[in-house]
Amino acid sequence: MHHSPCKLTRLAAVLICCITGRDGALLVLPTGPTLINAFVGHNVTLGVSVSGGSAPLVSWTNGSLTLATWTLGSSTPPVVAPATQGALSVDQSGSLMFWNVPLSYNGTYTVTVTKVGVHGASVDFTLLVYESIMDVSLNTALQDAVEGGPPFTLSYSSKQGQATASQWYFNSLAVVQGPRYLMTGTSLTIQKPSRNDTGQYEVVLTNPFSTAAQQRNITVLYGPDQPVLEVSPTKVAFVSGETLSLSCRAEGEPAPSASWVFNGQALPTSSTGMLKLTDVQPSQGGIYTCVLVNKKTNNRLERNITIDVRGLSGSAIAGVAAGIPCGFLLLIFLLGLIAACYFCHKKKDRNPRYPVSRAGEKAVNKQPDLTIPNKLLIHRLGLPPDYNLHQLQTLSERAGTLPLGTVPDLDVMGRWWMLLCFVLRVLQWTFTEAEEWSVAMPSEINVLTRSCVVIPCTFTHPPSHEPSQIIWYSYSSTKYPIVYSKRPEDVIEPFSGRTEFAGDVKSGNCSLKISHVLPAMNEYQLYPWIDPDTVKHKFYHKTVKLKVQETTPAVQLTVDGNPKDGETLHISCTVVHTCISSPPTLSFGDTSGDVQNNQTDLGQGYWRTESTISFPARASDQGRAVGCWVGHPGRQAAPTWVEISVHYAPRSVHVSAENSIALLGEHVTLECRSDANPSSSTFLWYLQRDGSVRTLTAREDSITVTDLLHGQNSFYCTAQNTLGMANSSSPFIITVEYKPSIFPESSCVIRGPALRCWCKVRSLPSASVEWTVDGTDAQAALSHVEMFSVRQNHTLSGELLFNMTVQHTTVTCRAFNSHGQQEHSLLILAPPQNVSISQRPPRVLAGQSLTLTCSSHAFPEVLSYSWYQVNQDREVQLSERSDRLHLQVVGRHMGPYRCSARNEIGQSRSTSTLVRVDFAPVISPATYCTLENGQVRCECVVESYPLAAVTWTALGVQTNRTVSIEFSGSLKSTLTGHMGNGQDHVITCHAANRYGQISLQLTPKGSSATSTSSLAAAGCGAAALVLLTAAILYCTQRSRENINPLVEVELKGNEQDKGVVRTPMDPHRADTKYSRTMWF
Repeated sequence: MHHSPCKLTRLAAVLICCITGRDGALLVLPTGPTLINAFVGHNVTLGVSVSGGSAPLVSWTNGSLTLATWTLGSSTPPVVAPATQGALSVDQSGSLMFWNVPLSYNGTYTVTVTKVGVHGASVDFTLLVYESIMDVSLNTALQDAVEGGPPFTLSYSSKQGQATASQWYFNSLAVVQGPRYLMTGTSLTIQKPSRNDTGQYEVVLTNPFSTAAQQRNITVLYGPDQPVLEVSPTKVAFVSGETLSLSCRAEGEPAPSASWVFNGQALPTSSTGMLKLTDVQPSQGGIYTCVLVNKKTNNRLERNITIDVRGLSGSAIAGVAAGIPCGFLLLIFLLGLIAACYFCHKKKDRNPRYPVSRAGEKAVNKQPDLTIPNKLLIHRLGLPPDYNLHQLQTLSERAGTLPLGTVPDLDVMGRWWMLLCFVLRVLQWTFTEAEEWSVAMPSEINVLTRSCVVIPCTFTHPPSHEPSQIIWYSYSSTKYPIVYSKRPEDVIEPFSGRTEFAGDVKSGNCSLKISHVLPAMNEYQLYPWIDPDTVKHKFYHKTVKLKVQETTPAVQLTVDGNPKDGETLHISCTVVHTCISSPPTLSFGDTSGDVQNNQTDLGQGYWRTESTISFPARASDQGRAVGCWVGHPGRQAAPTWVEISVHYAPRSVHVSAENSIALLGEHVTLECRSDANPSSSTFLWYLQRDGSVRTLTAREDSITVTDLLHGQNSFYCTAQNTLGMANSSSPFIITVEYKPSIFPESSCVIRGPALRCWCKVRSLPSASVEWTVDGTDAQAALSHVEMFSVRQNHTLSGELLFNMTVQHTTVTCRAFNSHGQQEHSLLILAPPQNVSISQRPPRVLAGQSLTLTCSSHAFPEVLSYSWYQVNQDREVQLSERSDRLHLQVVGRHMGPYRCSARNEIGQSRSTSTLVRVDFAPVISPATYCTLENGQVRCECVVESYPLAAVTWTALGVQTNRTVSIEFSGSLKSTLTGHMGNGQDHVITCHAANRYGQISLQLTPKGSSATSTSSLAAAGCGAAALVLLTAAILYCTQRSRENINPLVEVELKGNEQDKGVVRTPMDPHRADTKYSRTMWF
């Protein structure tokens, strides 16, 4: 791509401006995130970095309200809006600082940087202030949830704290958004409540600083379901005088109440729905109605049952009356027959050896073929006795009884044999017929009303019989009601028009199909009869009982195994029925997947319809309810639910506790919660505090923490099961609150009249501070008082109203919050005060040594000392750094000296101090005496320490003495008076102290006449005095040259003007010129 040089130049200029920020445009950048989460009561900084120009104007605004403005780098403090003073300020970088930020400070904050002639810049920050979530409650719009009723909504609220995220749980399983549940805002809505929604619901609320949870049990009301009606004992019809019970029960929540109604009148019913009828009469037969009511939902259900009560008719009574004598006669006949048989048997026993007649023997011998059975007897009556064997026997062998006993008359024996054969023939025919005719069918079958049923039936018949038709009957003791025939008009109610033959007579199939089964068919006992016009076999000994039910068969909804996340899940829905022509319809609702259907013959008239759906399992499916809707003929489809169990590794791991705020020293119990299947079995815990992470020893899902420290303690956990592990995504922060604790380094500093104190406090929530000075409120004890707090560093400043000293000033800081208080007397820090010099020994003579000590009152303690010697108008610093200065006395006057003391607060100096050396009086040459007009005036100047006592001797002079003391320590005494003319007068000045005395004669000088001798004497005396003084000075000078004085000042060349003191002289600096100055 080609760019023109002009464009490239402009682009470079823009880049330079953006990078360097020079005069082109100001640049303001956030030093951290622009979305800031803060905990209420803590300090927050919206950090920015400003570049691109010097001293720009920084303005912070919240909407249209200007909070603070400040010229970056200015020495003047920021201008803060009155409404926010003490709550926020602008630091040196232009960042906005909040102290103890309240909830009301949520919002958008804009920093704008401007400067005249330069393009400005701005950045927006969003501040979100949170407090701990507390007192969570779950509320419902409706009092109860009703199955099939309107949607049921749960909503949460909290008295404190705002949640940024929420998670709903049902029976400890995470709720997933879908057709069953709708989650919006603070609400969870159950779209179509069902009984499977009964259980515990929990909401877990979190924000960046806390977590809270609340549970509530919800019961979904339903019912009454289809009732079960039973009659005991089970009969088709009851006879007058019998006792029966009716029971009625149904499922529901709460359990429905049942009552019985007959002919519009309520009957007394037990609490369990049982109705007992004793000594029933035909008038009590009819339709009984069971009324079921759910008292909470007011849902009502009625079901009928028909009871048939029959009395005895006239013909039945006549038959019973006639049957009694007939039965009596039959009994007499049977007893007679038994007696005759017994008599015959006894008669036979009385003739065991009756001989065979010769006629009989002769007949047997002449007809040998009589030994053949079929020639002897006819009609298959049996075999005769073996007379041939009897004839061949000897007399002794014939001692026994004949095989058939004695046969005195062959006709009588034949009749007995004929009777026996007849009985055997009848028995043979009976059993043969029973074996050749048989019917196989179930003894009873359960049928759903309005459905159909095919009663399976097979039969066998004698080979000689060819069946042609089958008619089905209802069992009755008095007649033969037809339930199926080729002639529909013969079929009784309630079977008319509802039965049809479903078998094949030729193949031995006698199955019967009943369509649209009615409740009135209940307890009917049915049986088939093959060719009833010709076959006399009693088929009614084998019946099938119809058990008509209003309650739909149970649906089996099962999940194949426990699939893992990602594996294929198979759910099977199975129901048993009796109507193969119109089987139930099975549907899985809105669940999508691969569906396969199957029908299985279970025998005995029952079929199983099975539908299986397959789809990939996901972790989000855990706890998901899948429904199977089963529709039977004539009935609305009803769902059956099953919850899916999917195995997956832990997820949604988080730490929870009852409260996120604790007091120092309290115990807090934490729980590591996770969404996992199987449930997490191993847990790891971590504690983050002061920037470091520590692994805890606990391995359970719940731990109790006892060593919480001040401030924030952040807890994490790891949950693990057999499939994997996961960590909590965000910390659970426990904020430990505690009463104020004042740091020992809190102190005060006094500089001149100004007092400034710092009280550093650790507390949560932030403490308030009260100040007192010497037991008085700071406002009353100080002037120009300022009190402010920054991040719990509380500052008091002001000026003392009166002259206080450090030793007598007490400043107290009292910090308090909702958990307690602490009071602390602050240390008073000040530069050294009352700095002074003391001398030891207090009196000293020339040639002796002395020590000067620098003293002060200081807190904190003095760190260093400095000594100075005053040299005319300059101060020369000495080399000594301790509080003591050792000196050797070399003259009558030393100094003056000054010291200074320094501590970490500041430095103070002492006043100049002159070292006093004791010596004997010396009369100064300045002493004189004058005479004028007879008036004499003499001044005697004496130097001494201590001061000398001065006296005069002046004979013949009327004197007037005065004494004055000069600052330098010299004493001047003045003598005035009148002297007579023509006289020589000698005036003497005497001075004395403890160390000596001295006298000096003075001769007045002036215009008065004096003798020549007096002048000569005065001249000689003055000359002698001069010589003496010169000798003394010479000796003194020689002696000093042999002494290395302690107070020898070394001045280096041009350092003399600077007053630099070097004591003693450095002998190694040969290249430096020194001058010596001796101090007296």
